[in-house]
Amino acid sequence: MILTGTLERAEFVKLRYRVRLLEPLDVDLATLLRLRRNLRAAGSYVFYHADGRTNAGVHPFSQLFSPPIADDPVARQRYQQSAAAFVLQPDPACCRHYQRDELLTFPVVLWGGRQEQIVQLAQVFQALGKNGLRHDAGRFELLEIAGQDSSGRYANLWRAGEDLAQVQSPLRDADWWLSTLPVAVNDLTLKFITPARLMQRNRPLFRADFSDLFPFILRRVTSMLYAHCHLELVDDPARMIELAQQVVVLENHLEWQDWRQLGPDPQMQQPLGGLMGTLRLQGATLVDLLPVLELGTLMNLGKNAAYGAGCYHLQVRGEPFEKSH
Repeated sequence: MILTGTLERAEFVKLRYRVRLLEPLDVDLATLLRLRRNLRAAGSYVFYHADGRTNAGVHPFSQLFSPPIADDPVARQRYQQSAAAFVLQPDPACCRHYQRDELLTFPVVLWGGRQEQIVQLAQVFQALGKNGLRHDAGRFELLEIAGQDSSGRYANLWRAGEDLAQVQSPLRDADWWLSTLPVAVNDLTLKFITPARLMQRNRPLFRADFSDLFPFILRRVTSMLYAHCHLELVDDPARMIELAQQVVVLENHLEWQDWRQLGPDPQMQQPLGGLMGTLRLQGATLVDLLPVLELGTLMNLGKNAAYGAGCYHLQVRGEPFEKSH
């Protein structure tokens, strides 16, 4: 492994925010991927309007949604704009028609794993529930929060009616998590389950090979770890990219899909197009790249990654995509 940072400092928690719908709703992936505007509006209400606080130090809204850019000019150039601490990871299996009072679950990975941010995100979901998942529907109430422990099971952290301040974070570190995954691999398939909208020179990347994708994954992983775990994972990104260029692509089934819909609702017109499909890879250097690729599965990739876009899974040959982390 050629990583230089100690991943014991890369703490995260996998959460499930479960809500009860207050009205019928058709839920598809497009609905789940269009939550950026509504979530930020809910966060703005909670952190700026409802509590009446002003900007003093690092405001909770900024810390959760858009942390300040690094002061170090070298780090600022390497990591660029910091991203949200949370990552929504929508499950395609939950897409269907829901009746009133049915439950809907939002899987979330929270980097840094701070207890106050679990609470803050819960407050954002509560505010979002009053307005709905869409402009015209999808009101809900937050019922419970569950967190994944070291055994892979989800344990309840909070239920409606309890004091949110008592939530305890079941922290996990990436070093331990990676030790539970395959360490030797030379045949790997990467599968996007939501569109990855990758921008290159201000234009969408309509076609991509692994050598095109890996720099985006590396930048996303290193930026998230620097912003939320104060960790510099790689001191020679060029070497990592060089190893990625040695990987052999056996099959490339990545295709661009455009999910934008025409209509009067600006939210429906939000561009969601991106790369979907699979990429089968082979090569001796995959073992060096695997930690970065695995961490990327917890962070998503591309534009609006925090809100569910660019979610991908890895399959080591002979293992299912739906493996539980």
